[in-house]
Amino acid sequence: MSVTSMKKNAGAGGKTALSVVLYVAAYMVASGLDLWTTELAERAGGHEANVYMTNAGMFDSTKAWTMTVVGGILMVWMFAFGIRNINHVSARWLRHAVRSFLRLYINPWAKSVIDRSPLHAVSYSVAFVFLRLLAAGNNLLIVMGSTGPIGAAVRAAGRSTSPEIGLVVVVGAIYVALAVVLSPFVARFVTQHRESTGRMDSAPIADMQRSV
Repeated sequence: MSVTSMKKNAGAGGKTALSVVLYVAAYMVASGLDLWTTELAERAGGHEANVYMTNAGMFDSTKAWTMTVVGGILMVWMFAFGIRNINHVSARWLRHAVRSFLRLYINPWAKSVIDRSPLHAVSYSVAFVFLRLLAAGNNLLIVMGSTGPIGAAVRAAGRSTSPEIGLVVVVGAIYVALAVVLSPFVARFVTQHRESTGRMDSAPIADMQRSV
């Protein structure tokens, strides 16, 4: 390996690490805002719709922060997986990021889907940060005396099923929608990241396979 290649790899590793650190910071800020505004909303007469963050119907900050840390580990791992494998994302799916979500799969490490799974990993991890910011905005509406639309939708769905199912259906739908909507912006980030780390000179695996 040449000195130039070593320097390029070191630079790429540094940028990847920086991206992960910035993601951790964004996740913690968004999560902190969500939990802080949740407590404010409860004092204003609101009720936490996330049954996994309550105890006897009341918001439980210990459970909430425990879930935040556990969820954070998963999201950081997902983001890191996406960033580390970013060079394998096909140019085709960078141009058609939204459409790439129509091609479903189970194993994100499989060679047949590595041309888009890193893009999805970054999109879903970034979407979770925006989901918590939306939740914080929902809480602020309650503090100001309005109805929180997310909580109202969760309770409405839960009345015909169960609180747990209502939460999963409503929040899950919002989460997936955010990931899809944000994916074109993530694709731009992916392109810029690859250009800045000098990784645009090697074709992604899927593109190479198609050219053979």
